[in-house]
Amino acid sequence: PPPAPAPAPPPPPQAARTYSITELQEMNRSRSYDGLDPAKLETYLADGDFVGHFKTPKEAFAALPAWKRKSAKQKLGLF
Repeated sequence: PPPAPAPAPPPPPQAARTYSITELQEMNRSRSYDGLDPAKLETYLADGDFVGHFKTPKEAFAALPAWKRKSAKQKLGLF
């Protein structure tokens, strides 16, 4: 018999909603996070906005030491 067809790949994950830096700063100021992880607010920025504010891609930022990430987030009002 012929080989069975390969299973269909899973659908791509639905893109998470992104927020502007202003929206995230306001959430942080008001401590009203609308279900977002307050320790990772920067991850909710669109990739282009992230690079514009942090001057590095998300992957490179995640690889930085914790103290550098915290300092950068404090400067932007996200910590």
